Amino acid sequence: MQIPEERIESAKITYEEPRTKTTEVQTIFRESEAQTDPFSPEYSVDPQNIPEVLNIAHYKFGSGLPASMIEMDLIEKMREYKAF
Repeated sequence: MQIPEERIESAKITYEEPRTKTTEVQTIFRESEAQTDPFSPEYSVDPQNIPEVLNIAHYKFGSGLPASMIEMDLIEKMREYKAF
């Protein structure tokens, strides 16, 4: 079956390219400037009554948090030492 040449030419529609185009790009990177540390106000503590949470304040995400069994053992040893 042959399609006439005039029909093929009439089916070809030409569109003009727009002068400007809008494109979007998704990357695997993130903006690290948006990831900030939370605000920590200055505080003073009674030396005779130090809260337990201050003993583990040095743990941060990626450095001890989320807590694994190793960190849990260290916290338990700290509690035993304080009770002793």
